[in-house]
Amino acid sequence: MTTMKKSSIVIVQRDPHLRRILEKMLEELDYHYYSADSLQQGYQMINDRLGQVVLLEDEMEEEKSRKLLRYIYETFDEMETILIANTPSIPDAVAAVKDGAVDYITADQLAARLPAGLRTVEERIDRHAAQSSEELAEIDNPAGIIGRSEALRVALQKAQKAAESRETVMIIGESGTGKELIARAIHYHNAQSGVPFIPVNCGGIPTNLLESELFGHVKGAYTGADESTNGYFQAADTGTIFLDEISNTSLSMQAKLLRVLESDQIWKVGSRKPEIIDVRVISASNKNLRTLVKDKKFREDLYYRLNVINIRIPPLRERQSDIELLCTHFARKYAEEMDKEPLEFSDEVLDIFHAYDWPGNIRELKNLIKREVLLSEHPTVNVCDLPKYMHRTVSDFYPEPKTLAKVERAHIEMVMNQVDWNISRAAKILGISRQTLYNKLEQFSLRRVSSSPAGNGI
Repeated sequence: MTTMKKSSIVIVQRDPHLRRILEKMLEELDYHYYSADSLQQGYQMINDRLGQVVLLEDEMEEEKSRKLLRYIYETFDEMETILIANTPSIPDAVAAVKDGAVDYITADQLAARLPAGLRTVEERIDRHAAQSSEELAEIDNPAGIIGRSEALRVALQKAQKAAESRETVMIIGESGTGKELIARAIHYHNAQSGVPFIPVNCGGIPTNLLESELFGHVKGAYTGADESTNGYFQAADTGTIFLDEISNTSLSMQAKLLRVLESDQIWKVGSRKPEIIDVRVISASNKNLRTLVKDKKFREDLYYRLNVINIRIPPLRERQSDIELLCTHFARKYAEEMDKEPLEFSDEVLDIFHAYDWPGNIRELKNLIKREVLLSEHPTVNVCDLPKYMHRTVSDFYPEPKTLAKVERAHIEMVMNQVDWNISRAAKILGISRQTLYNKLEQFSLRRVSSSPAGNGI
């Protein structure tokens, strides 16, 4: 029976002596870890999602260290932090927990408390995963995905069909659109209890380590390989492996992935015999894979093998009708978590949200709403409460006062371009009849200038 891997850990510790102590303890506890000797390196590892747990030094330019702690808490729902302090301080411990730390351990207590602290963190991560599994059980509303826009409906319909088979699935979408949520929904729709779902960020693992991480290695395969270890594919046996940012893999790794897909066998690094596996592969990318294939940066045969079912997740800017729903959902969610009253949003704020481009998509909106709930001192979010870079959004779209007719013309043109000049879809979004829309297009002399590129952006 396959043994699930423990969480990977990121150590952010300037003191080399204390860092080595932590590394040795993690080795003895059989944890995989990454070490950072500066905050800058720590930020990079955390942003690359190299670990689910962070052991963060509290004495490393303390205020900047606490800033990193708050950043982790506000940005990564699935990541937990334990603060490591050189000297005990009750006020510091209380402040650390308020800033998002799960535990606060002093250096002289590491041997006694760190193993138990890590077990507690693992239990929290398991509970979070179990809760996610329950939320993802219904494919009709996978992962609690909120929205009723036409673009999202098309994506969910494809996810429904994908869930009814074991074919490979390619999910395409910008960062922050929820590709992993869709992958989890597909997996949990028909999965039996306990069948694993293993997400792997291919872009977050160094190229020279990716093969060992995916397929495992045998004892003596390379310097430091003191024992045989299973990889993520073995951990996903009988279940699903989610290969996020698959475009970041090297051509040699792509050849090995293709061999796995065609033979249902993996070869551990250093092994002379294969192992049979039963794994469904769902992959994802935020890049145009067809372009990469054309540029010889992605194998064409692997692309077609992964792309049996293709699902495009629309960016938030194409889901205008979902923005207010998402704001309300996240405001209620975080208000409940923080034991506060749900926030409301002024009309001016909603106008800005609709005009803003949301380069970070759902993740950016979610983190913005969490920030507003956390910092709110009154029940309504107003323009002055938003980050300064958002204050210019409306003026960027409408730099000078315009007549109502000009605003209406601009809005209709924007919607028409978003739906690729599909009259029926545009009329539905605008809340008017097809004939009324035809009349408006004639009134404002709106014509399609050029055709949009074919395909779905992959």
